[in-house]
Amino acid sequence: MVSVRNIASDGAIQTRPERWGTKVRGIVRRFARMAPLGAIAAVFLLVLILIALFAPQLAPYDPIQTDYAATQQAPTRQHLLGTDHLGRDVLSRIIFGARVTLLVSLASVVLAVAIGLIWGVVSAYAGNRVDMISQRMLEVLMSFPALILAMLLMVSLGSGLPTLVIAIGIAQVPLATRITRSVVLTVKERAFVEAARCGGATSGRIMLRHVTPQCVAPMLVVATVNLGAAIFAEAALSFLGVGVPPPTPSWGSMLGGVLAQSFNPPWWLVLFPGLAIASTVMAANLFGDGLRDFLDPRVRQR
Repeated sequence: MVSVRNIASDGAIQTRPERWGTKVRGIVRRFARMAPLGAIAAVFLLVLILIALFAPQLAPYDPIQTDYAATQQAPTRQHLLGTDHLGRDVLSRIIFGARVTLLVSLASVVLAVAIGLIWGVVSAYAGNRVDMISQRMLEVLMSFPALILAMLLMVSLGSGLPTLVIAIGIAQVPLATRITRSVVLTVKERAFVEAARCGGATSGRIMLRHVTPQCVAPMLVVATVNLGAAIFAEAALSFLGVGVPPPTPSWGSMLGGVLAQSFNPPWWLVLFPGLAIASTVMAANLFGDGLRDFLDPRVRQR
């Protein structure tokens, strides 16, 4: 680790660790140099998170306030992105919809990665019958398409924000579990794990202290890849009417509501929510690809 040297009054050379700010800036520079598209996508996602956090200050109107005198107005100075069939401002609903979309997506990804990490580590390290039973359970989950599985869970658990998070998160568990298992099957045969086992460490301590940290980097990549899938799943479920209940604004429900009213809706009611979904999913995927390249030592060497 690079250190900064100071000369004391008696002439002795003292060292102090490099500051965290300098290390973070160095990591950011290397990431931007290795994956410029990933860095741009990360900036876009960061700006989107800030917009969601400060939505009440940024939105020009109340997202659920109706104005029947201004229904389905095209974009004007008063309503920059137009209004919907109830006279609600589209820009305000997109800004507040970012809150719901990001909250559901991030929470479901954290849930999926946490369950998949624990499941994969225990299954691969235990092996034998435990691994066989867990793999059969994963195959049952993977036999359902992710969106169909999420819809079945929503129907059985009921509507609401927590159930939406659980449904999308459970649908993403198989991918996180399989990748964790593949990493653990390699790591548990390495010398440092054998040394810990010969030193008398328990299985729980080995899994927690020696095996799980090796899965952090792959799980970060899985989380970013799953983020785009979670955003799409939330939008699809809301579009079909089984997501966040109205009148809470959501990008998917904005598309579903307007298409349910008319087979030929005004262009601004389809274009702007669709662009919000497409650009966010693309940014999440680009950031995941850049993070994967950044964490791959073979790519760094090239």
